[in-house]
Amino acid sequence: MESRTATPLLTLGLRLTRPWPPSLRAVADWLTVGEPFAVFKDLLQEYLPEEREGILALPHPQRAAAFARAFEERYFPLIDIATSGELGMERLVTAIPVAVYGCTGEDYDMLVGEKPPVVVAALFIDLEGEAEDGVHITLLEKAQAWLSRPVLKRLGKGFNMDFLESCCEEHQVYKGLVRFGDRLLHRVPNYFLDATPDDIYGFGCRAQGPPNWDPEMVDSLTTQWEDCQDMRREENAFFDWLGLDIAGHTQELLDFLEGKWTEWQQQKTKA
Repeated sequence: MESRTATPLLTLGLRLTRPWPPSLRAVADWLTVGEPFAVFKDLLQEYLPEEREGILALPHPQRAAAFARAFEERYFPLIDIATSGELGMERLVTAIPVAVYGCTGEDYDMLVGEKPPVVVAALFIDLEGEAEDGVHITLLEKAQAWLSRPVLKRLGKGFNMDFLESCCEEHQVYKGLVRFGDRLLHRVPNYFLDATPDDIYGFGCRAQGPPNWDPEMVDSLTTQWEDCQDMRREENAFFDWLGLDIAGHTQELLDFLEGKWTEWQQQKTKA
């Protein structure tokens, strides 16, 4: 009798014509046994070994989303379409669908709609080269509701970030302004705060694409996410402090910075 090669279609046919009814779950599982599913199981074993059996017990369409949600709870955030399941297993296994929070041109335009402490904090930072001049003017107009004209005049176009870092970095509260400025100006060496969604997922030659699934990369991003959270806590602590007395604390910070400005300029001249 001529032997037949066990092609995928033949194998499926034999399974479906067995004398007992096939399990729909078994058929679905069999159909997913290909390269993406094999990689998916490897990712489960590598990053979520405790959740592996529970996730594999779910219906196939739910597995990728369950993996993404469990992964970001343990490591770092992923984009929404990964945790919702819209991304799907086939695309999930090709690269890490990491979420990033770097500022874009749209974010600068939306600063004026932020809470008063964020608007005023942005006025302390020279955004030249990142945001259009109209953004700063709009922020000044919005801040008239909380700050006097003389104070707004003293703020001018904001302060140079090198200067702010030199005199605020060691201050328990003011260092949060440095964190905010670094984030706005893409000066922070942190993947989550520097990269924008367009940098990773945009179209064209500028898009880097998401990082590969690699244990060293996951370790690095996990550490950077922890650092990101620390920096955002410092940033939010500054906003909280500024918001307690926005006029008085703006005046206090201006006095501090103006007192340091001459010294910093002299140091720059000597250098």
